[in-house]
Amino acid sequence: MNLFLTMLLGGLWHGASWNFVVWGGFHGLFLGLERMGKKFWPGFFSAENGPGILGKFSYRIFVLLAVVLCWVFFRSPNWKTTGIVFEKLFGFSAGADPALSYLRILFIGFFLFFAATWIGNRDEKDGSFRKFYEGLHPALFGILVGIGLLFAVVFSSESQPFIYFVF
Repeated sequence: MNLFLTMLLGGLWHGASWNFVVWGGFHGLFLGLERMGKKFWPGFFSAENGPGILGKFSYRIFVLLAVVLCWVFFRSPNWKTTGIVFEKLFGFSAGADPALSYLRILFIGFFLFFAATWIGNRDEKDGSFRKFYEGLHPALFGILVGIGLLFAVVFSSESQPFIYFVF
């Protein structure tokens, strides 16, 4: 209960909107459920010692989805926008770009997910990704990060003010 109330107050601390309160409440609820689950089912609620690869995979997917869906409440300026986002997420309509087919969006999403998972698993086993980026000259690494940030800013659809300046 303390964890739930702390996260609820953390939501209020982020802003004077019911969206932030709901965001904090959901995070507190999920953290409380996880803590309770670890007490009663310690093997299942552990990403490292879970019930096989399928259990680990499903646990990580659930945690990722829970956190990402909670972020919708955090980032939406009002209830109407929150409703629109959830409608687009679960309404079977392409919200990103109508020119892209559903199959293409699904393929890109699965490709990015499995590529990130493969890179992470490979790095855990032999450190190959870490060896790659640690072997780069610091200046080259900085240039690559700068180019990535430049692309992210230039190709973003619209300018978003810093979240703490919105109040």
